[in-house]
Amino acid sequence: MRYKKLSLLVLSSLLVFGGTIYAADSINKKEREVEPLPLIELDNVPVGAKEQLNFASNINIKEKMLNSVDYFTNASGIYSVVIDHIQVNETIEFEVEQSPVKKSKVTTINHNTEEVSHHKFEEEKIQIFDENYLVDEVNTDQISIGKPIGERHLTTSSGENIYVYRNDPAFSGPAQDYLLPQAYAFWLNDDTNNYEIIGTEKYLEREVTIIKGIHEPDMAEKHNAINFELWVDNNSGILLKLIEKNENGEVTNLIQAEEIFIQ
Repeated sequence: MRYKKLSLLVLSSLLVFGGTIYAADSINKKEREVEPLPLIELDNVPVGAKEQLNFASNINIKEKMLNSVDYFTNASGIYSVVIDHIQVNETIEFEVEQSPVKKSKVTTINHNTEEVSHHKFEEEKIQIFDENYLVDEVNTDQISIGKPIGERHLTTSSGENIYVYRNDPAFSGPAQDYLLPQAYAFWLNDDTNNYEIIGTEKYLEREVTIIKGIHEPDMAEKHNAINFELWVDNNSGILLKLIEKNENGEVTNLIQAEEIFIQ
């Protein structure tokens, strides 16, 4: 099960080289206060200014996706997750608190096997249960939860991409991909302009930004999908919905919040 790979996901800071995760020395040991960024509206903007404002808006929503934990305090909800290329069909229920204390509780129902797993973080300790049996435990007191300093996406001289991942302060395990959707923010490549912000709409009574994009060739092959569409909460940067489709327009991967509360 995915939980038994936990120790790879809670390192002080993470670098990803071409899909391989490496630990990096922690630079920032303290959390930093971040002022919320207003979402830039493009309505009624003069034509000559729209390109510059759209670029600023792209940076805005990507910043929130990369650092969403700075833009919300508590969250709870239910997600359904169907990912064809890794045969995942799950329901994830979670409760996450970042204040006054950091803790999380996540339940995953695997619809392929009918197994139920539990992930719990409290008092600097992660505990993972299969049904009611403790299968793993990790202390987090030495793990940095601060915002990484510097660029989060780098390229080596040979053209290899390097991604710097941030640790989830509430160590929410199976839910952190959606609550801290930095992996999906890395899909948005400003060098190749493989995406565009379509607009905003309401989803589960929350204002969201809709982003459409085309996968890079290696990601398209890996995900059995050539394009993607994201629904991202404007205020927090939390991912509320993802659809990926193949060349025939068929949905191959779907992640969506069924219920959500964000404070």
